[in-house]
Formats: sequence, C-alpha cells, structure tokens
Amino acid sequence: NEALRLVGQMIKSNIRPNSVTISILVDALGKCSQPRLAEAKALVAKLSKDDKILEGHERVGTALIRTCTAGGDIDGALQAFREIRKPDVIAINTFLDACFRCGKVKIAFDTFDHYFGPKLWKTSNGSSLRPDIVTYSILISALLKKNIPGAAKRAQNLYCEMRELHQIQPDIALVDIILTAMVKGGRLGLQKRDVKFTLGVLRDGEKLNWGPGAFEKRKRTVRAVMISRMSEVWKTDENEYGMPSTSTSRKDTEDALFKRKGWNKVDSGFRLWGGGDETQPWLNVRDSSPDKSADAFLASKGWNDVNSGFKLI
Repeated sequence: NEALRLVGQMIKSNIRPNSVTISILVDALGKCSQPRLAEAKALVAKLSKDDKILEGHERVGTALIRTCTAGGDIDGALQAFREIRKPDVIAINTFLDACFRCGKVKIAFDTFDHYFGPKLWKTSNGSSLRPDIVTYSILISALLKKNIPGAAKRAQNLYCEMRELHQIQPDIALVDIILTAMVKGGRLGLQKRDVKFTLGVLRDGEKLNWGPGAFEKRKRTVRAVMISRMSEVWKTDENEYGMPSTSTSRKDTEDALFKRKGWNKVDSGFRLWGGGDETQPWLNVRDSSPDKSADAFLASKGWNDVNSGFKLI
C-alpha cells in the first residue's frame, strides 16, 4: 500500500516512474499472501493508457506474467505476454514457466517452437533471439516431472539440442534436475538410451565447479540406484538377463553356456568325505583295506596314515 501511494505521489508531481519501478511494484503485488491480481492489472493498464510507461514494455509485462502465475491466472499471463511488443528471452522463459505451472504444456511448446524454431526472431536491439540455459532447464524439468510416454525422450532430445545446436553448456542446476529425476525413478529408466544419457550428463557435470565432495556424492547415488533397479529388473524378468526362474525344472535351469561347452558334467574332484568318481580314474585310487570310509584321494597320497600329533589327553 505504501509503495502504491508513493507511485501515486510521483505521478502527481509529474515524475514519470520508469519500467524498473513499476515492475518491482507489480512483482510485489504478486508476492502478497493473496496475490493482488486485479490491482496489478489495473495499475499496468492505467499507466500504459496515460503514457506513464511504454506500452508493451517487456520488463513490466514479464512482472505481470509472474504475478498472474502466482495467482493461477494463466489467461491473465497469456494476455500479458501477448501485449509485450518484442519479448526478450527473459519474458519468454517466464511465460514458459507459467504455462508449465498451470498445466498448459502444449502452449509452452508451441511458444518455444514459435520463437526458437528454425526462423529465429529478432530482439528489440536487433540481435537474434536465442534460448539460454534457463529456457532448456524449464522445459527439461517440466518434461521429467511428467509421467507420460515420450517425456524422457523429448527431454533427452532437448538436452542434445542445447549442447550441439546452441553450444550451451549445462549448469549445476540443470545437472541436478536430471540426476534427481533419474534417482527418483521417473521416466528415466534402464533402457540403453536412458543409461547413455545419464552417463553423458555425469560427464558434463564433472566439468562444473561443485562444492567439496558434492559431485562424488551424486555419482555414488546414481550408481547405487542403477544397481538397485537392475536387481529389480532381474527379479521381475530373470530370463531377460539369462537368469531363469527357480520354479522351472532342473533340465530347464541348466545354464545354456555350460551345457553347450559340456561343462555341466565336469567333476571338480572336490569331496568333503569319501566318494570318488569312476569317470575320473586319477581321482579314484581304491584302498584295499576293509575300511571303506577312508577317502580314496587321501589314501592315494598316503595322507590317511599321517599322525597329526593331536591328543585329547
């Protein structure tokens, strides 16, 4: 209220508030416990009509988008965005975030394709309008939160586009977004593509300036999750990994590789006591004594007669 009063005094004193002043005020109205959307919209409309601020200014329009988003008014955010004459990347990012927060995924991607598609728009200063790390972080984060088919693949494609087409390096925030999605078990799974993507993000993450031990901790967590998920896959589909279920017959459970090599019938020669194997004569030297409990192999070495020297009394 005090800020609104001060702006009113400025106008009465013929002091024209600049876009920075108005955008700060509009943002403040959106941060109230109950966002004051009506007042924010009315203020911008009044000042634009009276030529107190430049109509369609991107800074003021961006602040109004944030305020509308805080109040869940996606229509108001859309209207504020449309009224910006030449939106910059900050305005576009703010609107993309508003769309995702309000569940308007299609509008968000249509907007992204419109401004950052093959025909890049021009900004107010004449330079090409290009997405930045914030743009891709908003898109990738929103996709990885969506538990729908194709979301992870689209996120991976966007990451590759960011790195290869626009030569944008990920920051710590984006790497954390992707690794967190993987650890929490979202759409990033154990498909070959998913594993390759996650490992690529880890390699990019190694180049960033993490705090002491922070990156190593993340690597250990990702490795542990991958091992755990692989274990769960084995439990649910053992045959997929060459580990047939124990409920099948003994014949069916014979390891295919050992069976093919003839190793299933090889006698290792290991015995706890007694025994012998007719198919392995060199392990089966029979003792002619009547005591059949003597181990044939030990007898062949003459070890049955060795006195250990051990006495109970």
